[in-house]
Amino acid sequence: MFHLVEGTCECKLETPYNFRSIKICQTGGTIELASVDMRIRQAKPADALCYLSMDMKGYPYLKLETREYLIQENLFLFSLAMNQKEQIKIFIDTNDPSLSHLKPFLIQLPMYFTFQSLENPRWQPIKDPQGKPFFLKYEVAMSAVEAYRGVIGIDFGTSNTCLSFLPPNPRKMEPELLKISDEGQPKAIEELPTLFQIQKAEKTPGKSLPKIKRLISDRVQVDRPDLLVRSIKRHLGTSEKQNTHAFSLDNERFEFSTEELVASYLNSLQQEFVRQNQAYFGNVGNTSPCNFGRAEKRALYRSYEKLVPAVAASNLNLSYDEASAAAIFYTMKTINQNGGTLQSYVSRFGSDGIVHRNLLVYDFGGGTIDISLVQIHANSKELRFKILGNTSIMNFGGDNVTLALFKRMKARLCHILLQGQEVENAYATRSRDNWYHSFLRLKESQQILEKYLHHQKLFPEEANELEQCISQVFVTNFSDFAEDTFARSDAYSLFNSLWYDCDGAKKSLCRLGKIDSNAFMNTLQFWCREQLGIEENSGYNDIRTRLGNLQITLEGDLYPFIYLPLRQSVRAMRLLCMKEGETPDFYETIHEIRLTGNSSKISLVKDLIIEEMQNPIRDEHGNASRPIPDVAGILKDVDEDTKTCVSKGIALALAINLGSSTFHVTIEEQNDYLPFEIGLKIPWEPWQTIFPRGTKLPASYPYRPCNIHGVQELEIFRRIGKWHKIPEDYDVERDEYNPPLHPMGKFLFTEENTVNVPVDPIDHIVFSYAQDRTLSAHKMDHVYRFDEYRMVPPEVDPFSGKH
Repeated sequence: MFHLVEGTCECKLETPYNFRSIKICQTGGTIELASVDMRIRQAKPADALCYLSMDMKGYPYLKLETREYLIQENLFLFSLAMNQKEQIKIFIDTNDPSLSHLKPFLIQLPMYFTFQSLENPRWQPIKDPQGKPFFLKYEVAMSAVEAYRGVIGIDFGTSNTCLSFLPPNPRKMEPELLKISDEGQPKAIEELPTLFQIQKAEKTPGKSLPKIKRLISDRVQVDRPDLLVRSIKRHLGTSEKQNTHAFSLDNERFEFSTEELVASYLNSLQQEFVRQNQAYFGNVGNTSPCNFGRAEKRALYRSYEKLVPAVAASNLNLSYDEASAAAIFYTMKTINQNGGTLQSYVSRFGSDGIVHRNLLVYDFGGGTIDISLVQIHANSKELRFKILGNTSIMNFGGDNVTLALFKRMKARLCHILLQGQEVENAYATRSRDNWYHSFLRLKESQQILEKYLHHQKLFPEEANELEQCISQVFVTNFSDFAEDTFARSDAYSLFNSLWYDCDGAKKSLCRLGKIDSNAFMNTLQFWCREQLGIEENSGYNDIRTRLGNLQITLEGDLYPFIYLPLRQSVRAMRLLCMKEGETPDFYETIHEIRLTGNSSKISLVKDLIIEEMQNPIRDEHGNASRPIPDVAGILKDVDEDTKTCVSKGIALALAINLGSSTFHVTIEEQNDYLPFEIGLKIPWEPWQTIFPRGTKLPASYPYRPCNIHGVQELEIFRRIGKWHKIPEDYDVERDEYNPPLHPMGKFLFTEENTVNVPVDPIDHIVFSYAQDRTLSAHKMDHVYRFDEYRMVPPEVDPFSGKH
């Protein structure tokens, strides 16, 4: 406690500061050195404003921050009023040339005060009770940091991220996890939300990465929800419009690319890794969805290049998909559980000294569903992995399950509102605005709403009318309003409230099957108070009572709205098992089906897999495939490793490639053989296969168009394999459960900067596919442009602001 007196003004300054020694790592970036809390007590007069300053002369590598501050010459200035608490954060630039030495050094920041204005202040030194000048003093020992010599595996997910690592030449092939704790968390967590808040930005060339705060909990309360960044992975590799994200900070507008925001998040993980392991990222593997193309992976490469220090492309492996990494982990785990040697593994699972197993992995993540069929071959000396096939259901994951419940609950809450007279009573004494007219429009559509709630089929025009009515009464579509407006802020706040309630309710529903509606009371209160203007004494309690009588069930409020994409995903799983023969009689023998990912806990997933694996696949002659036997017996449910198996799997794969395993392991990556089929689909023409599934890479294919003068572009798709039917084929009976084709991009046969001007007749083309996933087309020495486009439709992006 410090007693500050100047003239007739005085106060007591309270701070828990203590001198201490701090060890930091020379990462090459700016890191937080320390933070100090300060508070004013017993001010006289009570409204006195105390100005404090710290002299930073001689410390060019330091930077101080509070909520509001000024810099005058070398002085850092801020003010405190009675009972006001302020936190001063001290940052150090470890890349400053004056810190090139690695000897311990002392930082001493003298503090001054004044009660006068800052126009002509007379600064007085703050003194301790013994009359000695007070300094913020720290002894700093900085150690050099090198690249981690082991391997690092990162599962950078849409909703959550995990990081695993293995030291060089490990005694056991068991990856460790990066665990992070935060204030208010009882223990460190290993599955980190891919969620952060923009805190500060600079318009300085070469320093474009914003300062962020990584959030440990997805239910944390933040003062600026409009600065939250969620689901950023969905935008990797997208077009320029979807690749730019705007934020308003300190009355300035900032725009960041997806790569910059991803880099900011990954950089925060690297800083935490440095803090715990005294080494920055070295040899890194980052998994991706099976259907990630070159555009998405190039964007991820650029993100890693922006880290401080950067991860060079030569040290970054992006060749493993998430489901295949999980397959590698569970195989190595099984070996460790059976003695840790190939001999014991072969003895347990093999026949005649050989193990030949096919593992089918279904990974239901936050943004995609990824499926991979991995062949495992082992004898007493060697273990070999081969990816037989993989695919993704893009733009559907656990967040989309939450979104389905989100839309359902908006309709439920609107229906509850229509059951009473609270709105009419509230508007009896106020002017009837646009919202009230939207409410009347919803009331006119009440019959359509009840049809929807009872799962009756709606005509397209009815569905559109109902969606518009609900969106104008329960307003959460924040992107439809201008930035920095109250309407946008209110819509964003209501969206966040309902989203968090639905996410929690989804988890409870999957565990219990049904829940009461108490989980949505906070959202109801916010909606009534902020958008409806209905307080407790004017009808809110009646609405609350009606909501309290409502029960939410899996079968009625969730399953009907996620059934189709889940059914398509298990159909894709079934198609992966089919061999590329002339008839559908043959399929790969499946020895184990493994469910991974948090959303695989939804019981409907297991039920659909068991059902679909019994259904036959038929060809045009009516020949049918046989059912896969004993699916329930080989289906392995989610376990304690479901959240971390992907990051551990990629870490194991990298360690194996570096020769860390005690036995010989070979992993045939998907760069060696094509685990899917590539082709083109021209409207009203049959599917044309270019590269069949299983093609050894690199490969080439000559192609002759039917109409050589009319070809201006060719759209290229990937499909699972030969038995993946194309819904657009006029001779194929439409089956809505067939998964959609995945567009890879377009070849453009026009001159640069021209429209519809072919370069010359396209009478023959040679397609080539390289091991680095480069798809090209050329005629003689002319190479045609390949437009690798990717769009995220707003309706499938939960955080697009359109819901």
